[in-house]
Amino acid sequence: MGLATEEKVFIMEYYFRSYGNGYQGGQSLKLVAQQYREHFNQPAPSNTVMLFSVTKFRRTGSVLCQRKGRSGRPVTVSTNDNHGRVLNQVLQSPKRSLRRTSLKLSISNTTSTIV
Repeated sequence: MGLATEEKVFIMEYYFRSYGNGYQGGQSLKLVAQQYREHFNQPAPSNTVMLFSVTKFRRTGSVLCQRKGRSGRPVTVSTNDNHGRVLNQVLQSPKRSLRRTSLKLSISNTTSTIV
């Protein structure tokens, strides 16, 4: 289970406040862990987890869980024109795979399914 957004923000805040006290995640992470234990009354996450959150914040500017790119099922568009083109190619060379047919026709292979 990952950290809640409130916990990540807390870690960022105290990490950057204590940044001058440590080198390469040393002393500053100890101070952050101490503050975390006092504030949340639970064991602090490992140094690796805290540094991962810091690295992600520096890379993306956010601690929110945001996936890079799109998520979910890809959108497919099938038109009668594409179906006709694929069917025509399949009838001409039935041994050619749909992947090769779609490459030849310059259409996505997800739209090349024959119904």
